[in-house]
Amino acid sequence: MAELRGKPKGTVQIWFAPNDEEAFELALQINRWLGPGDKGDGVGWTVREPKPIPTSGGIPEISADAPPGIRYGAMNGMAIIANRLPSPPPADKTALGALTDALLNCGLPHAVEQMSSLPDGFFILVIGQKR
Repeated sequence: MAELRGKPKGTVQIWFAPNDEEAFELALQINRWLGPGDKGDGVGWTVREPKPIPTSGGIPEISADAPPGIRYGAMNGMAIIANRLPSPPPADKTALGALTDALLNCGLPHAVEQMSSLPDGFFILVIGQKR
């Protein structure tokens, strides 16, 4: 939480591995802390209701037969999809840079995948199966 306070904010859609209770619980926790939280103790990002990872689509270079999390870049269990890749820390002073730094500092390794059709400041946080 402290990592994100006072930093640029964005909008996040959280996707979790279908039928994975642990991924769903983590999605709910991240939703709470990134959003308004309980009684205003969150960081105030706009966070959309968590949804299962889509059963189709994903990164074109990855087999359509791969599990949904893998198809959307969560090879290590988590990925952020954004319209651009972040600059190396600490140069990236954007919402994407703040989110990637906060996740890493919390011990949540993740990949960042690019989907140029996404609007600026909108991210998809993919929570796959724990590795």
